[in-house]
Amino acid sequence: MSYLKFISLFGAIFLVNACANKTLDTINIELYLSLHNEQIAFKSGNVEFPFYFLEKDYPDYFNFQNFKSPEGFTDSKHKYITTSHFDYSKSASYFGEEHKFKEPNFEVKEQENQTFFSFLTTMNVLTDDKQILLIDINNDKSFEDEVVYVREKNKFKSIDNKTPVLNYNQFFYTKNGFESYNRIIEIQPYNGKFLYYRLKDTMARKMAVVGLLKDYWRGKFSVDNNTYEIVAQGFNSNNIEFLIKDENLKFSKNDEYYNTNYRYQMNDTILLNSKAYKIDTLSFFDDNPSTITLSHVPNYKPRGFGFRIGEEIGNILLLSLKNENVAINKVYDKSDLTIFYFWGTWCIPCRETTDYLIRLREKYPVEINVVGIAYEKNMETLIAYEDKKGKNWQNFFTKSEYNPNSITQKLRIDGFPSFIAIDKKGIIHLRGSGLDAFKQIEELISNN
Repeated sequence: MSYLKFISLFGAIFLVNACANKTLDTINIELYLSLHNEQIAFKSGNVEFPFYFLEKDYPDYFNFQNFKSPEGFTDSKHKYITTSHFDYSKSASYFGEEHKFKEPNFEVKEQENQTFFSFLTTMNVLTDDKQILLIDINNDKSFEDEVVYVREKNKFKSIDNKTPVLNYNQFFYTKNGFESYNRIIEIQPYNGKFLYYRLKDTMARKMAVVGLLKDYWRGKFSVDNNTYEIVAQGFNSNNIEFLIKDENLKFSKNDEYYNTNYRYQMNDTILLNSKAYKIDTLSFFDDNPSTITLSHVPNYKPRGFGFRIGEEIGNILLLSLKNENVAINKVYDKSDLTIFYFWGTWCIPCRETTDYLIRLREKYPVEINVVGIAYEKNMETLIAYEDKKGKNWQNFFTKSEYNPNSITQKLRIDGFPSFIAIDKKGIIHLRGSGLDAFKQIEELISNN
């Protein structure tokens, strides 16, 4: 699909509809939790959860447990016991209590002839240069009779080629009280860099596993004869994202950054055919359906900036390396296409994308303008980097801390490197991340 066609369709959500249809005060939408056929890229923080290393995180508890290993694994040098139990850190620290291990209350829930486990313990063993995964399904602290899964790249597989997909009962203590949901999860090798960064044991980090939510909530609704799809993902009512789009568009299967174009949170306002609705109420239930309510917002005033494809980026201030504020429209209004490049001197993947972007600008010296937004602890680091490496384009500085008024927060930049491409009118034509974005950028240049 061309980006111009995308903007045309996406604009159906935001632009004024000339038809004088009656405005609904509220829209109630039913959401069904299921293992849907369509794969959708959600934010990793809303689908991945860690398995805690008992020996590393809770040595007192680990030391008095007698976990039984299968024959042949007893003397393995690299062997780790991990658990999925959220109550260890999430619940205790949430209420400001001392961070201590609490003996889990193991439960097995039966629903519609399915078994849901509330507590999972795994054993990860390195043997013959292969990573082995065992899951203590019945919580008897023995792995002697469990299915053996062998790591194959980014998956674990049994001898009959099955992956560890399980019914799992997640429970949380949130601001809204105790919440519990029956979910479908898969245990996978962890290939990221952030969940286990505190572990000093390099092999433990390499053998770390995560739980990955495989199901999500989905529903449909209509406004003024237009049909929209909504999907929801997250762990509880305090941690949920919504993707909402016209039914003629598609969610990305692999690019969570691209899906930012459709992403909303609780209390966000969405424009549907020029009518503003607030994501007002969410009612999650342990059984289907759950419901979400959109409430009409009369006399809505736009926020003054945009971050989705088809929206105008607005008048955001940038901070130059001379410590001066510069209006963003001063750096894009003379170019057909300006690429805002969000990066950092600390970002290893950014080294490759920077080299690629240099070559791309050499290939299209007239067609594109590049503006760097460096996410750094301090401006001196960026200045020193430019002094050493040279200046490829004009860079601006944004401090690497949470600030709701920063450009990274306003434009919902969730990872680095990232790109936003706009035209000389300030309309966003593209959002992308990593090397995959360059193919889209070149396609966008050729379409113009």
